[in-house]
Amino acid sequence: MVSTSRSCTTSLDSIIITTIITFSLRGEAIFIQGHTEQENLITNLRSSETKSNAQYTLIFTALPLAVILPFLRFLFTSSQKSIALACILSITSLLSTAYLMYMIPPDAALFSRGDDHGSLDLSAVVNRRSQRARQQAARGSPSGFFGGPDSPLTVYLPFLNAFVAVLLVVLAGGFRGKVGVPDGLWAFFLLPGLVFAVVLTVRSSIGDVQKGLTELQGMRYGYKGA
Repeated sequence: MVSTSRSCTTSLDSIIITTIITFSLRGEAIFIQGHTEQENLITNLRSSETKSNAQYTLIFTALPLAVILPFLRFLFTSSQKSIALACILSITSLLSTAYLMYMIPPDAALFSRGDDHGSLDLSAVVNRRSQRARQQAARGSPSGFFGGPDSPLTVYLPFLNAFVAVLLVVLAGGFRGKVGVPDGLWAFFLLPGLVFAVVLTVRSSIGDVQKGLTELQGMRYGYKGA
């Protein structure tokens, strides 16, 4: 009887140990499967977001370039110097808008005197500049004065473009109802500011999506580390 009892106890212990191991392995498999699904989901989202960004960049770079065409026509057909000057300002503003949309990464903040000025976190500054350099190299963007989020042209161009857009609004108000100015021409000089506002909105939306994906990826790594 004692031998039989010990045999039953040993068998029961073996069953319990086997069950624990089985559930542990299943739990590990479920965790691995969930982790893999998260990896695939974030990768798919990142890939889709990259394709969408490329399409938006192309569309909203072509938009200001297309709006330049009527101003070129008015520039060469108008005999009034004030209209010619307004056309030159409009073309300049639209070219600046196209440059900002195509050449500057959406996550680079506009209307600031450089993100890194006044920053006390040197490691963060180095990381941001390294990331921007990689993005710039991937996009084939030039460096120096004419390219990069920290270049003088990029830092001051948004302010200049906004000033030109406001100036064009003032000129449009002066052209409205003025003798010798074609009817409705004044409304065309509102287009550069409108296109600039649209491009800024699109850039902000793209930047918000990128920020959300980055935060999602950071949360995943934080959970994995915990």
